[in-house]
Amino acid sequence: MNMRSLDRELRFVGTEHSILIEDEFYTVTEYAKIIGVEPSTFAQRVRRKWEVNDTMTYLKFERSSKMLNNIKTKQQAFSQKWLLKSIV
Repeated sequence: MNMRSLDRELRFVGTEHSILIEDEFYTVTEYAKIIGVEPSTFAQRVRRKWEVNDTMTYLKFERSSKMLNNIKTKQQAFSQKWLLKSIV
């Protein structure tokens, strides 16, 4: 990610955010800090856009696996622990 994309200023046109003010300009890095995501993540959300609205200011959420919710025995927990590990 080059620094130029993080220093871009974009106008906020949303109305439902408690910190961001409508019609003010913020850099991509400032948006990321306020929302609580990585600057590179937010830069990808607003790529090729000139304005930011409420739908772009969401936090990334962790998805839970159905398998993790269905673990009932110690053997299943042990197996799942190893299945989730990275190969590399």
